[in-house]
Amino acid sequence: MRIATMLSTAAVVIVLVVIAGCIVSDELTTLTIQPDGSADWIKFQSNIRSTEQGAKGAQELAKFADSLIPAVRRISSVSPKQMVR
Repeated sequence: MRIATMLSTAAVVIVLVVIAGCIVSDELTTLTIQPDGSADWIKFQSNIRSTEQGAKGAQELAKFADSLIPAVRRISSVSPKQMVR
């Protein structure tokens, strides 16, 4: 369940970035496959910014940040028992 949640969250973030169009960032993605067959997918974004200037850029960043809140709530609502296969 944990991998499915992480994958769906990553998909949401990717779609939001594509839709926004002017939001850019530096990204580091790590996929670790464990000996038992489980996997951890970690995506780290930094230096998130808009290519627009002034108020329009600030508005795009605020919209992007607001779009992440539902995804974070979904992740934080998953219990440890749901994360275990």
